[in-house]
Amino acid sequence: MAKGSFEAGLKGSWVYSDNDLQMFRSEEENPFVVDPNTNTFLYEERVLAAYATLNGKISPKFSYTGGLRLEHSDISGTSRTLNEVNTQRYTDLFPTLLLQHKVSAAYQIVYSANRRISRPNYGLLNPFVFFIDPLTTQTGNPQLRPQYANTVEMNHIFQGAYQLSISYAQTQDIFQQVFEQDEVAKTTNTFTTNLDRSHNLNVRAILPASIAPWWSTSNMLQGTYVAWKSPLGDGFLDVSQFSYMARSQHNILLPKGYKVELVGMYMGPMLWGQALIKSMAWMDLGVSKTLLQDRLSVALNFNDVFRSRWVRADVQFDQIDTRFRQYNADQSLRLTLRYKFSRGESFRLSQRSGSEEERSRLN
Repeated sequence: MAKGSFEAGLKGSWVYSDNDLQMFRSEEENPFVVDPNTNTFLYEERVLAAYATLNGKISPKFSYTGGLRLEHSDISGTSRTLNEVNTQRYTDLFPTLLLQHKVSAAYQIVYSANRRISRPNYGLLNPFVFFIDPLTTQTGNPQLRPQYANTVEMNHIFQGAYQLSISYAQTQDIFQQVFEQDEVAKTTNTFTTNLDRSHNLNVRAILPASIAPWWSTSNMLQGTYVAWKSPLGDGFLDVSQFSYMARSQHNILLPKGYKVELVGMYMGPMLWGQALIKSMAWMDLGVSKTLLQDRLSVALNFNDVFRSRWVRADVQFDQIDTRFRQYNADQSLRLTLRYKFSRGESFRLSQRSGSEEERSRLN
């Protein structure tokens, strides 16, 4: 066996979030008073981890990477508005294994298996009730636990560009937005909870192509079988479905240095816990050009050109029978200008992604 390398280390992350929403209302000429929608929520999270990684080559055709991470989490959420404190503490192990098989110069297979944790966004833990409209509310869930995914994948790579991957994931305590209905008041409340588990079998193909010297494309086709099983309220959720999606990106070079990027996306009907989301399609468009001897870069991006990225869903479960249609303001027009003041010496800024997960959970 060829020699390998070993790496070990420690990581710590500390998060403190203070959300203070102050609202006041006044009727006619009366003095302002505190609105019931005023909300103060404090969130503290401390995660300590130790990890070890071993990698090397078994033979000229086989290489490997194995790792193990131990994490301890200490979490506290305080709603001053509701005078409520919720805490969570847990310790977990997360193994990772990757095996790369170089079959030939143009073909390789990558096998991987891992266990991962995903923590909920901070806002989902806030127990306050938010009014979406007079008949619909959204409530946070301070008891929301992290979800754990056990995943195995086999990825075939041809000529460094074409890919065919097959993966299976079993997710425990999976996050899921659910709906509950008040038959007397005729109102609906939505919140995120943990379902027992989901099973996900996925097949994906990535197919790049060059249509002309000035026109290249990258295409993705994906098919997914998903099954959900969990007690939910007074009922039991036991549903499954095959869904599919397709994405096509086109990069076109026009005269005088103009570049056009066109991206089209189609998603077929899919299950999302209780909800059946209907099919949707949208297109994004971008145009860019460099000026002043490539020092100035100008880019214009138009997302959701036809304003077609509407989410439409039906929820029919137990005593719930509801439909919703929403648009998340995805359509946007953005102009970007970049100027290079000096070419200088080429350098690369070292970036650490340790806090990127925490930042992503602010949404």
